[in-house]
Amino acid sequence: MTKSQGFLIGVLSFAAGVGIGLLLAPKSGRDLRKDIKRSATLSNLFEDLDFSTSSSREIERELSKRNS
Repeated sequence: MTKSQGFLIGVLSFAAGVGIGLLLAPKSGRDLRKDIKRSATLSNLFEDLDFSTSSSREIERELSKRNS
């Protein structure tokens, strides 16, 4: 197999993988981007809270302040 044949097989394999991925995707791109943005926002809310020393009421109070 020559280098050009290997390259062509690689490009075709990539294109086939992308096509199959698009056909089998469970959500549209817009919905997926919204979900990613929402999960990134939620992880930012929780990353600097210290759950070991805070009571549940203190955690709820802090989260409600951040959402306001």
